Amino acid sequence: MKSKLVILMTTFFLTIILFIFYFFYGTPWELVNQKEEFKVYLEDKYNQEFTIKKMNRSFFQKTYHASAYSKNNPEMHFNVGQISYTNEIYDGYDYGIWEKKASSAFEPILIELFPDRHNYAVTINDFTTVGLSSAEVIHDFKEAVIIGIGISMANTIVTEENIDFELGRAFKLVEFIKNEKIPVASLNISYDNKVLRIEQSEMRNIEEAEDVGPYIHYYK
Repeated sequence: MKSKLVILMTTFFLTIILFIFYFFYGTPWELVNQKEEFKVYLEDKYNQEFTIKKMNRSFFQKTYHASAYSKNNPEMHFNVGQISYTNEIYDGYDYGIWEKKASSAFEPILIELFPDRHNYAVTINDFTTVGLSSAEVIHDFKEAVIIGIGISMANTIVTEENIDFELGRAFKLVEFIKNEKIPVASLNISYDNKVLRIEQSEMRNIEEAEDVGPYIHYYK
């Protein structure tokens, strides 16, 4: 009687474990096959070697997703997966490359103009590549994405004494954006007591440092 109970309990727990595995990963052979399919897809598209990590499965949509990285760029992880209903493979490698290139393009000017910054971020706000086929690759981030720039100046208080200096360096950054023809959706500089926000459509109106003045405000 006791041995039957042990067998029943063991069977019950094994069934639960197998169900949990299937819920998150599907069958073992599906998992292995899809992992290899992701790897072949990436290596054929980008002509370099990739490692696939952290495979998981959407139980209800029956699609797989994973984290991956290139052997040439191991610190940059990105998503690869299947589109619902079509099962077509998509990946975020080019988006990661674009964001990295955009950050590299802004790093020197941000370090030069804002050495006292607390932090900064250059991120992708939107894409101009809607409808891009899986075989196409755009190498210039300026042609592919719209950038957002955020600069934290949390340790700086804007006063009557330093307002002209702050407007001046914000203007130089806007000049850099316009001269380099970089599509920037918005520029945000957050101070201790104020915030400066300039939208893409407003940058064309800025011709000198004084033009930046209307875009700096106290926090609401």
